[in-house]
Amino acid sequence: MRVTSFGQALFAAAMLGLGMLSLVYRDFALQWQPLPASVPGRSVLAVISGLFLIAAGVGLLTERRARISALALSAYLLFWVLFKLRVLFASPTDISRWLGTCEDLSLALGAWVLYMPLAHRFDYWAPRILFGLSFLVFGASHFAYPDFTAGMIPEWMPARLWLAYLTGAGHCAAGLGILTLVLPRLAATAEAAMMSSFVLLVHLPSLWTDPAPFWGPDLRTRITLLLVAMALSASAWCLAFSLRDRKWGFRLKAVPAS
Repeated sequence: MRVTSFGQALFAAAMLGLGMLSLVYRDFALQWQPLPASVPGRSVLAVISGLFLIAAGVGLLTERRARISALALSAYLLFWVLFKLRVLFASPTDISRWLGTCEDLSLALGAWVLYMPLAHRFDYWAPRILFGLSFLVFGASHFAYPDFTAGMIPEWMPARLWLAYLTGAGHCAAGLGILTLVLPRLAATAEAAMMSSFVLLVHLPSLWTDPAPFWGPDLRTRITLLLVAMALSASAWCLAFSLRDRKWGFRLKAVPAS
């Protein structure tokens, strides 16, 4: 076993879970729908996809298979990004379609950022730019759909609508920090921590919430959203880990002695 970061372990767990869901329901994860029912052998392909995700998830946790598993996952997840581009281009002003595409893109980037140090490559500028743009889209979706976002926040938390706007601003701030390289390590770490709080406060409790929340009417949907949220937070943690060589804040020049 050789796990180099928390993000790697969390990403592996999320891929394992999504793979198991594909086997149980003999279907692709809801995150990657709708795949046309007319696709030949759709159920068989879904099972193969599930087995692949399980194998890749296990591979991420082993020293000898981590690199090839991360590379294979990045290619697999990139396929779903390309698949959604067709839908996105059909309605380019729909922020919800941008959100779904950028979620899949962030997952692919998470796998790619995992692969790069394993392959002794450290040119992170391209994934960082794409991560930054994706975080801006996440933030924009909170402002475009504030009531929906607020409705996902647990009822015991006060000022839920303001929290929806605040987390949207947090996404945007993180995206700008990463794009402009202004406190990028802090921005990525804050984004990862905020996404992890969504997992702990929103998605995990939804599994036993009664009645079921409006955004997850059935157990399959709620489990899928939990696993996707885990994978998204894992991708953010992987990005933060890739920035570990940077200072947390601004490095002030020393004042010369008089």
